[in-house]
Amino acid sequence: MTGAPTDGNFTITHSGQTTAAIAYNATAAAVQAALEALSNVNSGDIVVTGNACGSL
Repeated sequence: MTGAPTDGNFTITHSGQTTAAIAYNATAAAVQAALEALSNVNSGDIVVTGNACGSL
């Protein structure tokens, strides 16, 4: 990806399950919550850090 996104959403797929749409500028906490909402990810299994529009 080049440049900085200005709008849109993305999803993350893990072991065949896909998150709900995540805003392009979501906080790390929002990304972590979306992942933990998957039935195959338990609370505390992952830690998401970083800033919006940073490297994923």
